Amino acid sequence: KKTIRQQFNLQADNFSNWSVTRNLEYMQLYAEFCGLCEDDILLDVACGTGEYANYCAQKIKKVCGVDLSNKMIEVAKSNANDLQLENISVDVQDVLKLSFDSNFFSIVNCRSAFHHFDDYEKNVCEMKRKRPVKTRLFTGG
Repeated sequence: KKTIRQQFNLQADNFSNWSVTRNLEYMQLYAEFCGLCEDDILLDVACGTGEYANYCAQKIKKVCGVDLSNKMIEVAKSNANDLQLENISVDVQDVLKLSFDSNFFSIVNCRSAFHHFDDYEKNVCEMKRKRPVKTRLFTGG
């Protein structure tokens, strides 16, 4: 985790401007695939610089983004502030030590980062714990 944090801290400023990160068509298609609706409360795991979280915050009730990289979170906060979004929070957190109550989110996703996790099963179990049984969990991207 230390190496991952260091590498993403180094990339944070440029990551937000990467064409793949800002691809609106991809974000729209992914949101449609996930079945986002306006009453959703989303946990965006490994949110990076927050582009997808910000996209979703403009369409749903609430978004909480978490990432291991403090530099990524700094950029994510700045991006959300630039858009004047009030229904989004982003924080430095480890997916295995999430501070949120169980069953709080209607949808949990980890887009484009799951391959960075050490123990897939433990990570999925923690993400599943944060949302009720009949709601949605998505990884991939």
